[in-house]
Parts: sequence; C-alpha cells; structure tokens
Amino acid sequence: MRLKKGASLEGLHVSMAIVLHHVENVYNSYGEEAVITSGTEGNPLDGVHSIKSYHYFGMALDFRTRYFTDATANVIVRKLSELLGFNYTVIFEKNHIHIQYNWRNI
Repeated sequence: MRLKKGASLEGLHVSMAIVLHHVENVYNSYGEEAVITSGTEGNPLDGVHSIKSYHYFGMALDFRTRYFTDATANVIVRKLSELLGFNYTVIFEKNHIHIQYNWRNI
C-alpha cells in the first residue's frame, strides 16, 4: 500500500486499521496496489474536504480507483462494505473510494 504525496495518516484513528487491511487484500486480489489519496491532511477551513468531514478526525480515507472500471469499483465497494460491516460507510465517488468509520452507530 502506498500513500500519495501530500496525503497524511498522522492522527489516524485506530478504527481505520481494519480498513487498511481489507482494502489492501481486496485491491491485491485485483492485481493492483492500493494507494491512499487522502487521509488526515487539511483542516475545516482550507476546503480540502467538507467542513464536517470525518477526514479531519482521522476516521476517513480515500483510495485511488483510476485503474478500475466503474463496474469493478462498485464491486469492490460492495465487497468492502460486507467485510467492514455497518459501522463503516464505503462509497465510490467518481475517482476514488471513500471509507469512513461511523462512530455514531455504536
């Protein structure tokens, strides 16, 4: 797994460790290396993410999808959703997969 230049994992919440594990395994099963395109970088005032983004709390990560077709990316989203369960939201957002830990569900 690689980290895109400019992306940060500083302050990543422990709940995201399982995400890293599953994403790496699923991407590898498709012959691709997972690349984290966005982590904890930025702040609510810089406009990198929405003002209420879970990225700022270390509870969201984005992963590159440019080497997958939209159909394949959607299959990956379903697989990751099943693996992670209801406490995580997994969304294909046009050019990346966004995964966040929904701490309010517990």
